[in-house]
Amino acid sequence: MLDKFVAAPFGREVAGNCASRFLGDLPPETKLVVLFGLGTKNNYVTEARKVIQHARPSKAWRTINEVAYADGRVTFVHVEHFASQGRLIPDWCGESNPKKGNAISTRSRFGHFAHQAAQAALAANGDRPSRFEEVR
Repeated sequence: MLDKFVAAPFGREVAGNCASRFLGDLPPETKLVVLFGLGTKNNYVTEARKVIQHARPSKAWRTINEVAYADGRVTFVHVEHFASQGRLIPDWCGESNPKKGNAISTRSRFGHFAHQAAQAALAANGDRPSRFEEVR
């Protein structure tokens, strides 16, 4: 959906203004930004990155994995949207699907990648793992 929205000049302007206002000048303490949404073929990740990169000019942009990227100071990680319907959340979390012989979806790699990127962003800054990470 974001890809179609930013394809139009009005959409590009709105998304650009929003990213500039809310992500362009983050406090220095900000090391991790979690964004809700992946898109069906990670198209949301691709388009969001373009908009964010434009709002945060840097030569240090790098891809961490399929759902995460960083600008040298802040890591941006995409997760499955909490309002996703059907199997999207269970698949992202790596739960087996009883309707498919208890197979685990290939989409579970996105959940794994998001966890790795978030953990690395926090660890690189000397932050303690969250309670969630300690329990896992």
